[in-house]
Amino acid sequence: MIYQTFSIFFLINQDSKNRKNYLPFKLLKNRATPFETIVNEQDPLFIMYTSGTTGIPKGAKGSHLGVIHSVMNYQQIFRTTNQTKTLITIPLFHVTGLIGQLLHMVKVGGTSVIMRNYKTPEYIKLVNDKEITFLFNVPAIYIMMLAHPEFNMYHFNKVKTIAYGGAPLPSEVFYSLKVNFPNAFLHNAYGATETQSPTTLMPKHYAESKVKSVGCAVPGAELKIVNEEGKSCVPGEIGELHIKGAMVIEEYWNNVEANHNSFIDGYWCSGDIAMMDEDKFVYIMDRKKDMINRGGEKIYSIEVENVLYEHPSILDAAVVGIPDKIFGERIVAAIVPKENASINIEELENFLILRLAPFKVPKEIEIVNELPRNPGGKILKNVLKERMFKGELKQ
Repeated sequence: MIYQTFSIFFLINQDSKNRKNYLPFKLLKNRATPFETIVNEQDPLFIMYTSGTTGIPKGAKGSHLGVIHSVMNYQQIFRTTNQTKTLITIPLFHVTGLIGQLLHMVKVGGTSVIMRNYKTPEYIKLVNDKEITFLFNVPAIYIMMLAHPEFNMYHFNKVKTIAYGGAPLPSEVFYSLKVNFPNAFLHNAYGATETQSPTTLMPKHYAESKVKSVGCAVPGAELKIVNEEGKSCVPGEIGELHIKGAMVIEEYWNNVEANHNSFIDGYWCSGDIAMMDEDKFVYIMDRKKDMINRGGEKIYSIEVENVLYEHPSILDAAVVGIPDKIFGERIVAAIVPKENASINIEELENFLILRLAPFKVPKEIEIVNELPRNPGGKILKNVLKERMFKGELKQ
């Protein structure tokens, strides 16, 4: 038997059918209206736009199979059940909020508490009051939680799982989370809109030496690190991460150029610079577009940011490269101080000189009130670069 699939569009404020497959929305409310729809697992389920942190967002066509693959992996690795409760503050137009939390909880029969707008004191209180057991956020939210004066008013013994991704988690924050959430397992996660959530996840138990890893490939995923010549890297060698598997989207919506550039031999080219160790743990070094080239020296912004986070007075930090007439690019940093903290730029520069090679130390450091972020919490480095170049970030 051959099945043919097609789309039906329901129009709001439309009282009658105006052309083929376009129907009034009110028909959906009429349970007597028969709709027979055959859905194959590879059929598109949604079009979700990428975060646009390095350029113009692209429409990723997600499939039923990709979403099911993702939620099953979350369930298996995080060991979630119908007793799991999560608190969602990441927007539901983002794969982490929609798939990593909401649809994940639908799959296991768990509970989702949804915040319309993130506010740190309200979030902290809800984790306690609603007896939340599963947190999944960008590192910025954990940083703001730990720094908030009301955080120490509560105990978080009910939390069993803490997941994070989208940016590096500073070591200081990692160990602070372990202390303040004593019954929780911490899982770094790596994925993208194009992979319909996770590509790698940290297992429940891992050696402390693996803390900075984003984990291992989820079941069904094939990963390879590729050098500039397009050849697979050996363990420990740095290159671009390419991903294949059921969770990878088939294409971008109406974007021939992006489809041509982003998919090679069934692999999606992530644009992330990564390394895989002998144990198959993956380490994200930087976004390819964020890597700074200073006079031929390749500098990973994440490395410099991690050192900035070691400073006791810094709450938030981002490093970018902007055009330089002599070196091609120069390193600049934007930092947000912790509440009531004072930062002396000269002292900070000395702090960095002791911990970084001289060519990796930012030549300019701006103290700002906040960093530009998208609704999912990721730093918009393309916006930051433009503002830094134009000198628009100064307080």
